[in-house]
Formats: sequence, structure tokens, C-alpha cells
Amino acid sequence: MSPSAPAGPTTAPATASPAPDPGSRPLGWGPEQRDQDAAAAAVAGMTPEEKAGQVLMPFFQGTNAEAHAGTIERLHLGGSIIMGDNVPRDPQGKVDLARMGAINQRLAQATAADGDPWPGMIGVDQEGGLVARLGPPLTEWPAPMSYGAAGSEGLTREAGQGLAGELAGLGFNVDFAPDTDVTMGPTDPTIGARSMSADPAAAAVHGTAFSQGMLAAGVLPAVKHFPGHGSVTADSHLSLPVQPAGLEELRARDWKPFQAAIAAGTPMVMTGHIAVPALEPGVPASLSAPPTQPCGGWASRVWR
Repeated sequence: MSPSAPAGPTTAPATASPAPDPGSRPLGWGPEQRDQDAAAAAVAGMTPEEKAGQVLMPFFQGTNAEAHAGTIERLHLGGSIIMGDNVPRDPQGKVDLARMGAINQRLAQATAADGDPWPGMIGVDQEGGLVARLGPPLTEWPAPMSYGAAGSEGLTREAGQGLAGELAGLGFNVDFAPDTDVTMGPTDPTIGARSMSADPAAAAVHGTAFSQGMLAAGVLPAVKHFPGHGSVTADSHLSLPVQPAGLEELRARDWKPFQAAIAAGTPMVMTGHIAVPALEPGVPASLSAPPTQPCGGWASRVWR
């Protein structure tokens, strides 16, 4: 052996690990950084009229969607919501599934008229129980409080996936559910059994599980009604409820399910028309900016 030869085996020089792709950084419930960048670029290229239209998804009257499809195309609308009178029925009063699917398909075609690569939003209010725009022959799902009472997170997730799976088959891709309000019981005139539970922790667990089931079926959930409709004594459809609780009480009760849902990556939060003097006196949360601040930056919103 030559004196200059190495005394033992040599090790190949370490190669540097490839730098992570910055575009693959996950964001929230599914998109990556590249998706956000693409969305920002798309918005930057829109006219003011297109930007205005993309944040609206209004309802229409009746079961003839043609005129509304024209409005979607003319105003560049982001989608549409199906209300009860938009649901076609057969002679027995049941949902005409073929016609419902055709209506949604026509509306989806209209949202694609601008040539955007993303689909329009076709939404509905289908919570189960009291709030269900679509009935038989679709499943008649129980009141959401049933899930909290059963206490099975897995069962709640399966129910969310089953309910959303039926909607996806008809062309819906958004459901304004679940209701994650914490009900205070008999003095709650609006939410009641639409709530998963009167216990904030249970409402958080089951609201998040139901949302995850919906996402697994390909339908976007929207937890509602931030900052909490279950602990006010007025109906926001009839007047402006005032939430007298302070921020600490709200964080410990009404906001827990919303915190949990957003921490789990839920894509949308629907705000309620509820005034919270501790945040901004006389202004409903649906029109107020301050609610996004005291919650640690986790409150996002959808207006309806």
C-alpha cells in the first residue's frame, strides 16, 4: 500500500438536500402557495366589474334557470344559491333529481362563460333537520343536535360525507352547513336543534367532523353563524340581535367551534347579522372589520 493511500474506506461527499418547492407550501384546507399566487394573478387581471361579480352568488326565482344563467354571464357572477322555490318537483311533490341536476349544470356552464379555470359556486342550505331545501327522495337527515347527543365523532363525519355526497351528485359544490353555534337552550329562539350541542367543546368536535366529511365528498362547508347565534335572544331574520357578552366569555363559549374549525382547515365561515358591543357597538358582524382582530387572526368570513 502506498503511504499516500487512504487507510480506510472513503465516504462520498454529502449532497445538499433539494430546497423545498416554495409553491408547495400548504395553505389552510387544501390549496398550496402556488394556488394562492395563481388566484392573486387572476384577480389582478380582472376588471372592476369582474371582481364585483366574482364575490356574488345570488338567488333567483322559480325553476327556469335560463334567465339567471344569462345574468351570471352578463355580470360575471361567482355562482348561485339554490333556494326552496328553485327546487323542481315531480307530481308526487318529491325532488325531480334529473331536473335539479340540469338546473345546476346550466348555472355551472354560465359561470364558465368567462373562460376561468375554476368552477363557479353552486350552493344550497342543507343542514339536515329543520333546514333542508332538498327533501325526498334524498335522505332526510336528522337534526344536527342528534350528532352531538350521539357523541360519536366518526358517525358525525360519516353523516357529513353522506349528506354532501348526495349534493355533489346533483352538481352542488357548496353547502352552507354545518351550524356550529352553541345553543343556550330554550331562550335561543333561532338555532335550537340546528346546533350540534350546548357544550362548546362538543359543538367544536362535531362541527369540525361534519365539515371534514363534507370536504371528503367534494363539497365546501361553511361553518356558521360567527360570532355565534345560539346565545342571543332575537332572530336575526327579524331584527338585529345584540350579543352582550364580553370577549373572554365569547372566546370560552361561542367562538370555540369556529376556532376549532379554522384550525382544522375549514374553508369558509359565514358571519351572522349580530351586533357585539364589545367589538363594535351597533354594527352587525357581517359589516364589521374588528371581529377579525380579537380572535388571534383566525376569523375569515363569507357574507350572505
